[in-house]
Amino acid sequence: MGVEHQVQPPTPTAQPARLGPSAIVAPALAPATDEAFAWSTRADEAVVRPPSSLSGRAAVLALQRSHGNAFVQRVLSATLLQRRGKGEKITGVSEVEEDPDAYADALADLKDFKRESHAAVNHIPSSGGRFDVKYDANANKLLITVKCAFTFKDGQKVTLVGNPNAPTVQYSPDKWGAADQTAFKTKFFAQIRQTWSGQHTFWCQLDWWEALSATTDISVVEHSAKDTQGAHFNVTVQKSGSEESTASVKQRMATATLREGDVDPGKGALTGASVASHEAGHMFGLGDEYAEAATKPGETAWHSNLVKAEFGHEVVRGKGGAESIMALTGVKVLQEHGVTFLEALKKVTEMTEWSHTPKPPKPKPAAASPSGGAGPGTPGPDPDGPPPRPPVKFI
Repeated sequence: MGVEHQVQPPTPTAQPARLGPSAIVAPALAPATDEAFAWSTRADEAVVRPPSSLSGRAAVLALQRSHGNAFVQRVLSATLLQRRGKGEKITGVSEVEEDPDAYADALADLKDFKRESHAAVNHIPSSGGRFDVKYDANANKLLITVKCAFTFKDGQKVTLVGNPNAPTVQYSPDKWGAADQTAFKTKFFAQIRQTWSGQHTFWCQLDWWEALSATTDISVVEHSAKDTQGAHFNVTVQKSGSEESTASVKQRMATATLREGDVDPGKGALTGASVASHEAGHMFGLGDEYAEAATKPGETAWHSNLVKAEFGHEVVRGKGGAESIMALTGVKVLQEHGVTFLEALKKVTEMTEWSHTPKPPKPKPAAASPSGGAGPGTPGPDPDGPPPRPPVKFI
């Protein structure tokens, strides 16, 4: 509430596909143009064709994830990648059975992925806000940290004295004591963690990585007021009776203004949740969902583009549910309020294959052993059986 943010957030763009430690690097390719990359061959050769929307490196990665690194390595080592001009048809296309090594490759890649570091300092979501982010793949935790430098502003006490029908107003200093400051910060940190932490879990969508998840772990910590450049937000906290009376977060200036009572649930405009918990949503990149006098018809919240990309609908101010914590009187953190965390997760892991809904596990190949490879005693080709499949050509 009382938020200043004049720049319309850009439409989120897809993150590049992840290249894991064992990823296959395709031969050097010219930049993608309107020419399509195709995979064609003679009628006596089997062909694997990637999705028509992919080209170049993306096509190689698509096969890597669907058929495994070993399969793609064999294809690349034996064949060449060539361009196809517009209008040429693809002939002799047929399906190729899934490589049993794909399961082992996926598990090996997952093991490598869990060894890697996935973190970003001073991450700025496309909708605004800022925080540090770290994904712990072994604990399935997405750690979000906001660093705040605090400045406490003294106020004035107002006392009415004399004749009740014509009282005299007297002002006296209302100063912050050390204990008052500590109490405010303790409540501030606890309120935000209680309200936001653990409210969102994201799931990996890669085959055989379906158990990989990321549950948010939210912390707001104090940063030295002497190093305001290192803080995500410089927070001014006003004592009761000071001149400022509106809580706000100003994104471009990385500042926030709070009042002494904003950490107490039920005070101010909010009922049941603290004003500070609502303002924390702005620090995470979420906008107000309520309409004000200056709100234009159809105006959307800052995070609307991210919500539309993930959930398929916009967030129009004044049209959402009153229960939302980003509304005027709501207290509920909605599932769609995790979109800036999801965006951050995709960035630090260099993978777009994350969603707020789990993916059904893909069964492992029948020929795979528990460790992912071919099982012991797996029979080889039958010399008296049918001839082997023709070679796969990648052109």
